[in-house]
Amino acid sequence: MPHFELTVKPVEDLREIGRYTKRNRPTVLLRHCYREELELAQRKLSVSPRVGLKRDE
Repeated sequence: MPHFELTVKPVEDLREIGRYTKRNRPTVLLRHCYREELELAQRKLSVSPRVGLKRDE
């Protein structure tokens, strides 16, 4: 699998998503499924980075 590194802003965004998920998806199973979906999206972006939106940082 290709390697990718996140810049500071996406890491902050993912932490905020994690906090939001913990508050609003109380069951562990739902949080686990949600996290898997985020990880899948990251893998897809690592293989085809041009499918994502460019961010100015």
